[in-house]
Order: sequence, then structure tokens, then C-alpha cells
Amino acid sequence: MGFFQVECAPCIYTKGQGEDMAIVVIYIDDTLVIAPRLETVLKVKKQNGQRWKMEDSGEVSHFLGIKISQDRVMCTMTIGQSGLTVGVLARHMREPSQEHYQAAQRVLCYLKSTKQVGLVYRANELQEPLVMHSDANWASDATIQRRNTLGSVALVYGNSVAWKSVTQKCVSLSTVKAEFIAATEATREVLFLKQLLCSIGIATGTPSVYSHNTGCIQVSKDPAQHWKLKHIDTKYHFVCNNIQEGRVQIKYVHTTRNLSDVLTKPIGRQAMQQARSGLHLQILAAVYETGSPSYATVLKNGGFTLKQQHNEQSTYAVEGGS
Repeated sequence: MGFFQVECAPCIYTKGQGEDMAIVVIYIDDTLVIAPRLETVLKVKKQNGQRWKMEDSGEVSHFLGIKISQDRVMCTMTIGQSGLTVGVLARHMREPSQEHYQAAQRVLCYLKSTKQVGLVYRANELQEPLVMHSDANWASDATIQRRNTLGSVALVYGNSVAWKSVTQKCVSLSTVKAEFIAATEATREVLFLKQLLCSIGIATGTPSVYSHNTGCIQVSKDPAQHWKLKHIDTKYHFVCNNIQEGRVQIKYVHTTRNLSDVLTKPIGRQAMQQARSGLHLQILAAVYETGSPSYATVLKNGGFTLKQQHNEQSTYAVEGGS
């Protein structure tokens, strides 16, 4: 059939270029066909049906636990404060206290108050093709281990495509070391995304990793400063090697503009609103009422809903089967 397997993501197959490109995503017995034109999707599905026994589900409605709908749906997006808070609360599931119960109630109140909010994607070629925001909250673990919380957000042309908030496995001796390890983890992810995007025809150039810690940036760029981090596991010097080889660049971003800050620590209302704006978390009713110069995609992370808005400037076809 002429499809090529993506090396960095073996479950993805591609064929053609530009308007004729088709992407097939396979997970066990579930298949998703994506293409700029509907006729391309139908052609690929017909070819698959001739070679293998498959059920045509038509327009995709569910895929890997993700509900996909083209109807007007009020969406809830739990990226941000709730994602961090749920992770913190999960550490105390064994012996929860009244304090944890009250925190869980606040999470539910937050989710209720933001059920009108969704993650909106817009085509914007004025933004950088691929960037990663990185942050670490030093010794944030309240237990005796005193480990750090790492957060990162990847953006493609200004749209959030990957994010995480995790507890670092080792103990850092300073904020610089914590941020350095966070930058390394962010570099690993951004290089994977670069390979993936190139495989589906999206050139990204040299991706950028943004950090608000000047010490981290200095030791990442200058080999002469590495003596300060000699005790850190060799694998965390991955970021230095890739910066020197020109595969990635590390840049400074002010704390108030670091979008990953929301994934590492509790922040105030004003900072939260600014983070939501930067991540394109918006009230959907306003988006659809005012219209958009390009199609919008909306994710729901509590039932996971994906919604597509079409217009004359941009079309997108998604079909599923199993």
C-alpha cells in the first residue's frame, strides 16, 4: 500500500505528502486514519478493507479511551493546577488526613468552575514550530525524601501538545541542579517530538527549551561550568551534549511567562489565569460564537472529548475503524 512506518513511533504509518498525505495510527486492533481530504481517508479505508477483515466505524467517536465528537459539547480540561494537585493528593491515598480531604474538595470545586473551559488549537505559523517550557520546584516533596516536582509543556506553533508533572526520582542539592535535570527531561521529549513531526511532514528547525533559571542555562551552555554538576548522574548531561551539537537550544523565559510553572507548584489566581491564556484554555462558547480564522480542536480530559470546528480556510478529516 506504500505506507512507511515512523521509526520513533512504530504505531504510526505515513504515505504521500502535502494534500495527498495520509496518516494511519494503529493500536492493537484499533485504527485511526487521518488526512487533509476526506476522499483520501475513504480510499485508505477501502484498501485496508480489501486486505484485512475490519469493521468500518465511520466518523470516529472513541479511540483509546478518548471520546471524539463533532457536536457542540461543553468541555472540561484538567491540565494545570488540578493535574498537579491530583498528583500530590495521590501520594497520601494510604493515610489521608482532614487536610487532604479538604484539598480534594477544592479540586472538585475547581473542576466544576472550569467545565466551560477547553483546550483550543489554532493554526498560527507566526509562532515557533516547536518549543518546550521546563520548570522544577526544588524539594517540594513534603515527606522526608524532599524530592523535586518537574513540569514541562511542549507547544507546536503555540498549541499545547504534550505536558507532564512528575516527582523527580533523585534528590537535588540546589535549584540549579533541579532545573538542570528538568531541562534534560524536557530535551528528551522535545527531540522525540521533533522526530515525530518531521516524520509526518512538519519541519521544526532547532527546537527551543525555555527555562527561567539563569544558572541552569549557564551550566547547560558552558562546558567550563560542568564541574559544579560532576556528582549528577551522567544521563542528565544529555542536554549539554545536544546544545553543543546544535540539536536543541536553551533560552531564558521570565517566570511569569513560563507555562510549565503551573505544573510544579500551587500558584495564585492571577498567575493561573495568565497560564490558562498561554495554554489556550478558553471558554468554548466564546470561541464558537466569535468564530475563528482556522479550525479549532477541543480536548476534554474527563471523558476526553475532541471537537473539530471546520471553516473555509482549513479542513481536517478523521476516521476510525477496528
